[in-house]
Amino acid sequence: MNVSLGSGRSWYVLHTKPKQEERAAKNLNAWRVDTFVPRIPSRKSSSGTEALFPGYIFAFCNDEMLFRKLAFTRGVVHVVSFGGKPASVSDDLIEAIRARCGSNVASAPAAFQRGDLVVIRSGAFRDLIGIFERETPDHERVRILLNTLTYSARIEFPRSQVSVFSEADGRKTL
Repeated sequence: MNVSLGSGRSWYVLHTKPKQEERAAKNLNAWRVDTFVPRIPSRKSSSGTEALFPGYIFAFCNDEMLFRKLAFTRGVVHVVSFGGKPASVSDDLIEAIRARCGSNVASAPAAFQRGDLVVIRSGAFRDLIGIFERETPDHERVRILLNTLTYSARIEFPRSQVSVFSEADGRKTL
């Protein structure tokens, strides 16, 4: 771990309440903070996963946000620090953890706000842009309003197939 407080964004380690890694990540995503919750196949169940580092998650942000919001987010106990300074983690270490977890890596899904423009990333509707309406009660799927020249439809998609639309997605029309 690097102990530094640069002006740019870095990965930081956050200590969470017991078994609240996903809750903390979801709440941080609501602040538009990127999170990483490494997961591995569960030792207790053949069908699930568990946190690689129980009680800890990673957040990618700048120092100012770290002090203002992260430490006071529901599910977060404190920012891991050494000598009173938050400990940053190198991008290389994060990538090494991602590589070791393989396909079991799970970042908390991005938080969507009603009315957000979103883009479908895979499947039959790939690259179509819609408007986020709501997520399903199980938080696994999202409902999106798709508008075309001839009709409008409300369709549910797996959450993992949808992301917030950005300028990098190009100038597509609704």
